[in-house]
Amino acid sequence: MSNNDDGSIRLWARVLRPLAWWFLLVLVLYGIRLHQRLMENTRLHFTVTVAGHGGFPEPAAMLDGQAAESGQQITPGWHRFQVTHPKGVTFNKSMLTGYGRLDFGCIDLQRATGTLMVTTRPAAKSLVIRGPEFQQTWANTTGTNVTVPTDEYLVTAQYPFSEERNSVVVSANQSAAVTIAPRFGAVRLESDPTGATVRNENGTVLGTTPVTVPQLKAGNWQFTLDRDGYESLSTRMVIKPDQTNLFQTKLVNRYYAAALREAQSYFKNGRYAEAASAADEALKHQADDPVAMTLRREAAGLNHLAQARLNADRGNYLAAIAELHDSTNFISESAETRQMLADYTQRETERAEAEKKRQEAELAEQRARGKIQELYKAFNVLVSGFEDANKYREHELTTAVEVGVVASAIQQAFSGGDPSFKIVRSEQPRSDLFALQARQTMLLSYRDCFIVGSQVRPGETRIVFKVLEYDHLPVLNLLGGLITATITQSGQNSTQRAQFQEQIRRGAPLVEERIRQALGSK
Repeated sequence: MSNNDDGSIRLWARVLRPLAWWFLLVLVLYGIRLHQRLMENTRLHFTVTVAGHGGFPEPAAMLDGQAAESGQQITPGWHRFQVTHPKGVTFNKSMLTGYGRLDFGCIDLQRATGTLMVTTRPAAKSLVIRGPEFQQTWANTTGTNVTVPTDEYLVTAQYPFSEERNSVVVSANQSAAVTIAPRFGAVRLESDPTGATVRNENGTVLGTTPVTVPQLKAGNWQFTLDRDGYESLSTRMVIKPDQTNLFQTKLVNRYYAAALREAQSYFKNGRYAEAASAADEALKHQADDPVAMTLRREAAGLNHLAQARLNADRGNYLAAIAELHDSTNFISESAETRQMLADYTQRETERAEAEKKRQEAELAEQRARGKIQELYKAFNVLVSGFEDANKYREHELTTAVEVGVVASAIQQAFSGGDPSFKIVRSEQPRSDLFALQARQTMLLSYRDCFIVGSQVRPGETRIVFKVLEYDHLPVLNLLGGLITATITQSGQNSTQRAQFQEQIRRGAPLVEERIRQALGSK
């Protein structure tokens, strides 16, 4: 190729290159604009119903893990679309999308369901399961298993005289169990004569005597017995679960009751002849009735009662009691006579009872003093043989905690506290007495704590303790069953003596605080 041809090519290259770049720019701009127009129409569209209904709360839609809503723009490419609802089965869709409208239309979520298992013990007269979208009733049933929409349900079991309710939440693809097992009691009502109509407090007829009424809820119940010719009778009973109460009564003849009330009225007003006549009338309707017979006899006993009151006014209660005993031959069923006899007997016995209580209190105090002496005797045995034991003061505490609990609590407090003690000796020769020796090691010094406790009175445990301080390890020898100690004095400089005095100063308060903490935790 000639030089002229090369020059022409370079000339055209210089001329066309700007045109080519301009053309490429136009194509890019056109592509961007086209993409923008297409993206305006690339949107997600959908509606959601649950089991064909749209009245539920808003569902949750997610696109690629982000919250989504109908009408929003989406980009071409792979996407994962999900719609969830607490009452519906989740909808999932993975797809490759391009430009244009992505319309799922109406997404109808299948209604989520679960299993509700109900057990009733004993069998319920009726069982009702009620929820926002489900309600069903069963009669005379021990329970049911039913598939229901997910929701909260009220389960009601009806029994003859009560109703039991329970609420339960059924979740998707899960089983929810409800057990209704009320503990019922029963009552057996018997009357003499039989055939009395029995009603509860609401007036419901429960049967005629003798009758057993089952499945009664535990608590207070009132029953009324009615029979022609007899007084109505009401009784209140406490029904206990898994038990059958028995109520037996003798019905009172109505005509007898009227005559007896008349006799009692006469007697109250001091008209004893009329009272006896009315009592005879009562006995015609209920022969050998003890109340009517007593009323008839009481006139003969009034003199004894008057003498009893007179002797009581004079303070001669023994004589008054004798008169009352004579009156019981006639008025043994009289509440007034029983009350008078009780009053006079009580007054006569008050002195003897007071004396008896005084003697018992004195004896109890003697026993307490004896136990206190035994306590200190045991304490002295425990510390005997330890050098300088008499130089340290004894300390005493009292508590209402039982001695066995005190012993355990103190031993635990000393073996596990901070600083900790080593239990050297622990004994409880009797249930009301314990002894304890605990040692604390501090570098080259030692602290021995001796504790003895005894239950000296009911509700009073007395504790005696002493703290012995040593600047070296005591040498212990077991002699004749008693622990003794041989202490060798060691030389101390002023600093050591000061430290040892500080150890002594802190020892007893530390031990007392440890004991009080042990008692305070009980």
